[in-house]
Amino acid sequence: MGILYLTAAFLGLVEGLTEFLPISSTGHLILLVDLLDFQAPPGKTFEIVIQLGAILAVCWAYRQRLTAIAVDVRARAAAIPRAAETPVLSKLADGLDARVKHVGAG
Repeated sequence: MGILYLTAAFLGLVEGLTEFLPISSTGHLILLVDLLDFQAPPGKTFEIVIQLGAILAVCWAYRQRLTAIAVDVRARAAAIPRAAETPVLSKLADGLDARVKHVGAG
């Protein structure tokens, strides 16, 4: 059982190191799992969990930048006028509404 944990730790280390390099961390993980003949938990559970760990680590490392982007996107979305507040789109919506009612009545 100890060798299983060492192999898992080694695979986690390789995944973590290759995540920040311009190479495929997933590709390295798949190759090493095959080369080491690593028998992980059922299915691809181990590979999925180790990938999730890498994704969460990247999100944590860039948390300030990601937060700033989310705040900026939210501010920009709030600045976009709603369709009802835009005269051209409002007229278009009224026209479509009237057309749909006319077709529905006929």
